[in-house]
Amino acid sequence: MILDGLQFGQPAQSGCLSLKVQNLFQMNTTLNSTSTDVHLTSTWVDLPNRQQRFMHTWSPEVPELKGQLCIVHGLGEHGGRYIRLAPFIARHGYRVFALDLQGHGRSPGKRGAITSYESLLDEVQAGIQSARDHSALPCYLFGHSMGGNLVANYVLKRNELPEAAIVSSPMFVSTREPKGLMNTIARVALKVAPNLTLAAGTETKQLMDDPQEQQILDNDPLFHRRVSLRLGAALIDSGKWAIDNAQNLSIPMLISHGLKDRVTLPEASQQFAARAGKLCQLKLLENHLHETFRDQSRHEVIQLYVDFLNALCPK
Repeated sequence: MILDGLQFGQPAQSGCLSLKVQNLFQMNTTLNSTSTDVHLTSTWVDLPNRQQRFMHTWSPEVPELKGQLCIVHGLGEHGGRYIRLAPFIARHGYRVFALDLQGHGRSPGKRGAITSYESLLDEVQAGIQSARDHSALPCYLFGHSMGGNLVANYVLKRNELPEAAIVSSPMFVSTREPKGLMNTIARVALKVAPNLTLAAGTETKQLMDDPQEQQILDNDPLFHRRVSLRLGAALIDSGKWAIDNAQNLSIPMLISHGLKDRVTLPEASQQFAARAGKLCQLKLLENHLHETFRDQSRHEVIQLYVDFLNALCPK
């Protein structure tokens, strides 16, 4: 692929890279999409703190765009992991952006480590700003797992809001959250070595049930399974904060969560949605694991996202 010449963590020498995404990594679904061409552009974007992050942009060849969608990826993954989901959504009339967060993908930083949780929210905001620099069209957020945690916290804490948000299997509460004595030990260690990284411990088969998607993940050189003490503690604390403050949600939100998720708890999504009220739609998906949009029966999930976005777009 054209991106193979770039090393993660190193700014590109040229401004951007571009290729046409047509029948690339085709989705094995029966979705009612079109054959519209989608162009993938990959480039470095500058942050206000003078750092750079790697950005993926999917632009469809359509007469008129409906809106723009900013993807916030999960722990260990990166924007390039959405090279199957993003083109499908793009073909429905949306420009799609995906930023590699610090410590992930091709962006700089120790794998799985962060400078602070607020700096991650700053990067979510940078993704929104990149979209708005392209166009004044409506802007939407999509966050998966850790990204779902970030999106939920972002829309509850920040002022520069998108028009709506989609949250997939949000990491409000992890199934591997330390309890009791282990939590106490982790909190003490956090003060001494916040950037110490540990194995996340998630197996590929726990994420999705599609063997092809499992193989793609296992062969992905940019994917990692590390999490620092600082990031782990921040995700635990911010997940609980989001649930406790969900009543302050001020934009439409769709939450999808697989009932067979073995990574994050569907019950936590239910608690968030119950507190958020009418602005939050919750879809609990039977027979789905953590990455519902990469399961074998993903067509229903992805169509759910498209329908949610289409219903919000100006007629």
